[in-house]
Amino acid sequence: MGVKAVGCKDNIIAIRIRAAHAAGLMVFLRKIFEVFEKYRTSIDMITTSEVENRFSHHDNPTHLKEIRRA
Repeated sequence: MGVKAVGCKDNIIAIRIRAAHAAGLMVFLRKIFEVFEKYRTSIDMITTSEVENRFSHHDNPTHLKEIRRA
């Protein structure tokens, strides 16, 4: 099949969040987005699976400690 595309961006911060269980995935994602919104931190990319979600952003990492604690 071959490579379709390659992307590159400087200063990316990757965040991995694991859910305790798969039930309530929509509620779990909503709470994550609420935390990012509270700290005015944009999300560039999201990947999700049954128990793990990954987010990336390239903003100033000013609020990463607060986001991690939330």
